[in-house]
Amino acid sequence: MKKIYLYILVCVLVGYSCDDMNDFEQGILKGYVLDAVTGEGLADVDVVLEPVVAANGSVTSKSDGHFNLSRLVAGTYSVNVRKNGASIIDNAQDEITITDGCVLNKEYKLTPRISVFDFNVDYDKNDPTKFVVHFKARGNQGNKFNYYSVMWNEYPNFIFADLPNTQRKAVKHATSEEAEVTYEVSGLDLKRGTTYYIRVGVTHIANGGDYNHSRMIPIKFE
Repeated sequence: MKKIYLYILVCVLVGYSCDDMNDFEQGILKGYVLDAVTGEGLADVDVVLEPVVAANGSVTSKSDGHFNLSRLVAGTYSVNVRKNGASIIDNAQDEITITDGCVLNKEYKLTPRISVFDFNVDYDKNDPTKFVVHFKARGNQGNKFNYYSVMWNEYPNFIFADLPNTQRKAVKHATSEEAEVTYEVSGLDLKRGTTYYIRVGVTHIANGGDYNHSRMIPIKFE
């Protein structure tokens, strides 16, 4: 019986704690991380608040560059917008003030070593044996466009190195100017009724390092 009373007491105390948390003044920071050259969204960029705000103090931008940080306790924060590695030339910093009930909309612009834009995929929903990608790419601030890759998978969180050769293609394409690329992937046996995520990546090679940037589009065969 004592154990039952103790359990009830713990539940009551936890309930009060949750109610107390909801009484905090809170706000939202949301917006987009954009390519400073093309204006298109940048994916996989970290938006980090300092001081750290528990588990909701950082987020990674989605495929269209959108990010959303909610339930932020009122106060003043430094915002750091950055990406691991060196595929992005610069980072962005900001200072914001969150007040109760506010929704801050922000745009942060970064410059990738190579911009990839106007990306689209042509495919016949009734023909899961092929698809065609179209995109444009250009090197920024003296960086050259050396390679591009086309990848596909049933799950959105993947990189080139994760995939077998049957799900990726790499093509040399050296140019320092803007390039327009069309590439057909054929001979496939993709599953009907399944969403596939098509990713194109562009690569600049310098100083022994590969600096990659990519975009992704979902498609589905019927």
